[in-house]
Amino acid sequence: MAVASIIMMVGCTANGDTQQEEQPQDTTYTQKAAMLVYDYDPVRALQIIDSAVIVGNLSDWQADKNRARIYSQTRLRERLDSLMHWPVDARLDTARVIGERLLSHDSVKNSLEEQQNVLEILAMAARLKKDTVTWLQRSRQLVEVCRRQGAETEALRNEAEVGAALCRLGQKDKGMAMLDSVIVSLTSGEAPFKFNELDDLETALTRFAKATVDGWDETAEEDADEEGEPVYHDINVYRTADIDALGAEIKSFTDRLVSAYQTGGDDVRAKIDEVTANAYRVNEETPTYDLIDYAVNLTLALPDVFGSVWDSPLGQAFDRCIVYQQSSRWLQENDGTVDLSVLLGCDGHYTLDEGFMQMRFDADGTAYPIFYTGLSEEDAESWGSTLDDTYGQLRFDQLTGWSRWLRLNQQEPNPDCATGYNPFDRRKRK
Repeated sequence: MAVASIIMMVGCTANGDTQQEEQPQDTTYTQKAAMLVYDYDPVRALQIIDSAVIVGNLSDWQADKNRARIYSQTRLRERLDSLMHWPVDARLDTARVIGERLLSHDSVKNSLEEQQNVLEILAMAARLKKDTVTWLQRSRQLVEVCRRQGAETEALRNEAEVGAALCRLGQKDKGMAMLDSVIVSLTSGEAPFKFNELDDLETALTRFAKATVDGWDETAEEDADEEGEPVYHDINVYRTADIDALGAEIKSFTDRLVSAYQTGGDDVRAKIDEVTANAYRVNEETPTYDLIDYAVNLTLALPDVFGSVWDSPLGQAFDRCIVYQQSSRWLQENDGTVDLSVLLGCDGHYTLDEGFMQMRFDADGTAYPIFYTGLSEEDAESWGSTLDDTYGQLRFDQLTGWSRWLRLNQQEPNPDCATGYNPFDRRKRK
């Protein structure tokens, strides 16, 4: 059975607990904004948390809780330690120290929900640190706190964590018995009754993706201010065993694209530029575009270069890699689904939307603000790295050489996102 995985598209710890005067207009600096980016940009998330405290959107203890969550749960784990100039796993030790201190804070002691939040941080930090005894302890505390709130499903999930921890500690029979008990409870007595009788991983993740997105749809529709309000969420399940093969086909496609742009003549270059100028941008804030859609349109425009769209090796490799895709109903109904998003820029630079202006980041490490009046060269500054030292270090780029196209392309890609998706909701969408 192939293994699949789900791909879902610094702060200072203050003493005391002061609360500045709230400034509701400072909506950029909020817990929501930080939690939207912490998974892939933890340093920025930490900066947002710091700013949220300054403008009065978060109290000190709330900020500490969010910092601890970022330290313990970002996907850029070792990378965050490196960016902070910390030894390996220092972020987990920091999360533990903050979490343990928060457990004695009155706002946490007086709220079962906040106790659950902090204990989840401590349990995750212990599990990642491979401190199984502490992981077991925190998971048992979570079971109790969840049950006191009447959150039985969450309590059962944490009982499963207890079972997994017991197995890791060598108490396999006891741990597996607890996992089987959780399964019986969650399935209301319906088969399968045992952990070893569950669906294979791909089937389980497919069911999870559909159920989760359907649940998100229902919640979003209940919370919507008006009927038909845009709802952006999706889950893709990928067969990770086939990712390297997909990378090889993306490299082959990139080789042909680069060669055609360099040697294909003015007509070929003009067709490539036209496709780039109309590329499907999937996010208003970041310069990410749907690579599969981009490749299909390039193939249709230049079949002599890329071959038949129906026999595309890239498309076939993607189909082998993808197990299941589930997007919100709104995205499906409005042609907003995304297959595989990548960075797309021009002449080695790319732009980020900062709400009131854009920032252009050049390959050499120079950053320029772009106001409504245009690019401001006198305000140029270093963004702290270069394209080679950041994007060039990604395994994706090392597999595909995609940054070659980022440097060579001379056509600014389409700046508009068709669905208006912006994770910070800075602009009112119609």
